[in-house]
Amino acid sequence: MKSSEESMKVNKIQRGAVIISASGMCEAGRIRHHLKHNLWRKESSIVFVGYQAEGTLGYEILSGKRKVKLFGEEIAVNAEIHNLEGLSGHADRNGLIKWVEDFKAKPKKILLVHGDSEAQKSFKELLNSKGFNSKIVQINEIFKDNIKEDEMKLSYKEELVNYIESIDNLDNYDREAFIKNIEKILNKNKQ
Repeated sequence: MKSSEESMKVNKIQRGAVIISASGMCEAGRIRHHLKHNLWRKESSIVFVGYQAEGTLGYEILSGKRKVKLFGEEIAVNAEIHNLEGLSGHADRNGLIKWVEDFKAKPKKILLVHGDSEAQKSFKELLNSKGFNSKIVQINEIFKDNIKEDEMKLSYKEELVNYIESIDNLDNYDREAFIKNIEKILNKNKQ
């Protein structure tokens, strides 16, 4: 599907459809809308084929949570949940170390943004023991090293646009929740 409109039409299908999404951890994009419209349906199945990091929506669903939040709404998880392990496109620890060591110019800093906390800590220690400067970035942490002010404004604008685009029906959206979320984005980006 090339457009949001085509994607929205899929949400109206009641049976006989397979939706494939590339947003692996369900943190952004159209998959969130598809989940909102299908997680609550007992006749639906959600199949994960990649790693789900702790703290992500995908992790919550795969861990058996019976209700999740999407777009400010609590959604029941009634769909059948499946996990096909071993199909992740991510390199393992050794593959990542080889990749970093093969750089012609050593990176000034390596930001670890993916993985379980214990794996991240262990990988950070390994990187640092090999002379790299690494940092574990927390969920929702804004990292500003070497980012120009105009680039920060662009990401700030993108975050606002992404939030607004994530709302199914802005006309019927809870006004207080909308303002609260906009304020949260504004305050986060002041730091």
